[in-house]
Amino acid sequence: MRVFLFLVFLFSFAASIAQTASPGTPLRPPLELTSNFAEYRKNHFHSGIDLRVNNKHDKSVLSIWDGYISRIRFNSASYGRAIYITHPNGYTSVYGHLDSFSPIADTVVTNYQYKNHVFDTDIELPEGYLPVNKGQAIGIAGNSGYSFGAHLHFEIRDTKTQDALNPLQFYDITDNIVPVFKQILVYSLQKGGFLPAISQAYSVTKRGNFYSPETKILVPDTFFLGFDVQDYMNESYFRLLPKLLEMFIDDSLVWQIEFDRFAFDQTGACRGVFDHNAGLNKKMQIVTTYTGNANRQGFFKKYSNDGLLSFSDTNTHVVRVRATDTEFNSTEFKAYLKRGNMTRPIPNSKNQIHNNYFHTYQTENVILQCDTGTFYGNLALEKPVIVEFSTGDHLAWTIGYTEIPLIKPMTIFFRNDTLIGNKTIFAKMDNHLIGNAWKPEKDSNGVYSVSINRPGYFELIVDTIEPVIGKSNIPANNNISYLKEFVFTVTDNSDEIVSFNAFINGVWTLMIYDYKYNSFSIALSVAQKNTLKTLEVEFTDLAGNVAKKTYNF
Repeated sequence: MRVFLFLVFLFSFAASIAQTASPGTPLRPPLELTSNFAEYRKNHFHSGIDLRVNNKHDKSVLSIWDGYISRIRFNSASYGRAIYITHPNGYTSVYGHLDSFSPIADTVVTNYQYKNHVFDTDIELPEGYLPVNKGQAIGIAGNSGYSFGAHLHFEIRDTKTQDALNPLQFYDITDNIVPVFKQILVYSLQKGGFLPAISQAYSVTKRGNFYSPETKILVPDTFFLGFDVQDYMNESYFRLLPKLLEMFIDDSLVWQIEFDRFAFDQTGACRGVFDHNAGLNKKMQIVTTYTGNANRQGFFKKYSNDGLLSFSDTNTHVVRVRATDTEFNSTEFKAYLKRGNMTRPIPNSKNQIHNNYFHTYQTENVILQCDTGTFYGNLALEKPVIVEFSTGDHLAWTIGYTEIPLIKPMTIFFRNDTLIGNKTIFAKMDNHLIGNAWKPEKDSNGVYSVSINRPGYFELIVDTIEPVIGKSNIPANNNISYLKEFVFTVTDNSDEIVSFNAFINGVWTLMIYDYKYNSFSIALSVAQKNTLKTLEVEFTDLAGNVAKKTYNF
């Protein structure tokens, strides 16, 4: 009996290892990456890899292991059409921006949408309800959601923790190209260790076996470094993020970062792991040694003193940095650093933010609350964190500055509830236009508030402008015999349509929203075209303004 149980265990263990070690590919080879795992985005780490499909919409997406479809999502932005497959080996695979689902998954989604009269879909399915086999087609790669070119966004997650894992750890890909160093940056914090830091960039060139700058680099008493290093793969020109960076000072390993996995509640730390200012304004991806408030971020494998460096002498020190990709191609940077002069002015103590404390800031009309760990590090700002003023008939505020490395949201509480009406929105303004907007909500104590996930310039606006139903493909003569779908372009000054409905002959029908193109589409069956008499559409914005239109046929 013991022998039998041991053999059963051994067989199960071997099967699990085999499945874990040899996943199938999510697209038929060859695989070409356009984005890598953990790369910088404006407010998050990239949680998977993007696979190119050359703007073709006929690429079947395949399950990489046996398992079952555990979640199906369909929305106007984010991942668009997405399928999550839970596998018995402890992993979950995710496939986003699909052009279409497999027929059985599409049926589940469509039934849900019609039953609930909604477009946005997020369905969790029980184990065994939709089983799939390794290599089975689950959809077609496409461009749905917040995507600007047909591709497959592909993830592998730890099912238990839902941590995002580097998918390339599971695959051997064709890649013998070493990473390339572009430049090194030296950052100096303000006196007392406050952000924002100033930086000095040094271009580097390949000299023998190393990338290096032309001259010796002088550094301040305390500093941190940034590395502009990119990886590439065979037959691809897209820049990618290396998997591992290691820094040695005088041949001692002092700092190491490995982009292997991260928890989604730490994704805001991308604003500090990378130089957020360079990412926002220059579209550069620069990895910094400073760990700041994110020193619990699992990417950092070795560091001390929050990734800050200092030399206690005036000797010249050798700094080497090794960059390695998932296929173990590596390259090195080497420079000679010496303590010199690079100073910051003393910060204005009135505007310091110590990140490990809870902060409350008050103006005449609002209270700003910042939780502990809201920012990537301690801040010293030239202006107060929040400044209130009036502009015309609007109350307005500056809250920090755009490049603040913000990890957690900040909450605005309105001290006077008469400021908030049914049509009031709190808007982040960009060049006199609404970039993002929030609707103040009343809590159980009757206090209105909004949580914002970005700093900048804001106005409190009474929005009475309804959405604009613009172009449509409905011909003037109402001859729709050749149409496969109705398509509308709808815009709003707040850039947010929160609900929408369509009715054919008075019966609710599904309308699909594509946020990036402001377009809404209604698929037409032959039966619908033959019996069509009226089409009614309605669109509601964040402030509750409604636009309606009726078409008669």
